Amino acid sequence: MARQINCPSCRQSLYLPEMHESDERASEVLCSKCNYKYAVTFVEVLQFHSRVERHSARDPKRAPQYLRVYWLQALTREKAKAVQFSTTGLDHEFSATPGDELALLSVVRKKREDLTAVVNYTTGESCHLFSPRRKARSSGAVTSIITLIGGGLLAWLLQGVPSKVVLVATVPSSIGIGMAVTRSQSFQERDAPIAARLGTEQTLLGRLHSLDERISDLQQELKSNQHLLQRLKKLKQKMSRAGAELYAHRLETTERAIANLEKQSGLIQNLIDGYSKIVEIVEIEYDTSRVAEQLPENVAVKISDRLEEMEALEQQKEELALMVDPAKLLA
Repeated sequence: MARQINCPSCRQSLYLPEMHESDERASEVLCSKCNYKYAVTFVEVLQFHSRVERHSARDPKRAPQYLRVYWLQALTREKAKAVQFSTTGLDHEFSATPGDELALLSVVRKKREDLTAVVNYTTGESCHLFSPRRKARSSGAVTSIITLIGGGLLAWLLQGVPSKVVLVATVPSSIGIGMAVTRSQSFQERDAPIAARLGTEQTLLGRLHSLDERISDLQQELKSNQHLLQRLKKLKQKMSRAGAELYAHRLETTERAIANLEKQSGLIQNLIDGYSKIVEIVEIEYDTSRVAEQLPENVAVKISDRLEEMEALEQQKEELALMVDPAKLLA
């Protein structure tokens, strides 16, 4: 099972491993769109509370700013840790209770990690603290402006021809320095092998997520089919008791529906079993990648044949579904 959230940087779907299925203290995930890398730390809540702070603006005409500060005492796989984070505004309040399982998402750059999102695995709620991309661009823009102002002041002090040279050089320099700062603060993974491995892991987790959703849908469909099957069998018994000749045509239609429904239920169960096998394969490949820290070979080949088999069963199931229409009982 994998959890789906939005990348704090670009809002692209990002997949996280399940806490209880991971034996790692922390995991790493890479967004396939913006290439930002995040460290995911799994914790269990011991204590959690929040408070609201009011910060008045210097200008009395401006509304005050509210800051919601959270304090978390949690247990990792190794030790207890305290985490404090905050969000602006009062629109949304993140909640957690003792025993909840959380994933702490931090952007990674070299040895530096900044907490950017908190996901409550127990409730499904998430809290985004800031956008790493926006923060990097903001840092670059501020640096460019400071460089431009500094160059302008230097040109003003020098006067004459040197000042013009400095002024001309300041503009491209400020842009270049700003871009360099933005790049240095971008938290993007630049090691190609690591990026490729983490990208493949995201693909595997995304596949797990879609497979688990499909299995869940099929289980619900199987449950509905079994309920309908019981109702049809009871209806058949009632019609038989009331008079087989009176309901001859309807009995024949009902018997066909029961037979098709039983066959369809069998196909659904085969699909559930087949998809579950694929889930096991994907989990093995993902775990292998995490342990070996290198790309598994021929991942797609290992599941492509099984997926083709599942597609054929899906087609058969859809064809049978057209033959199990309760409205035909009145035809």
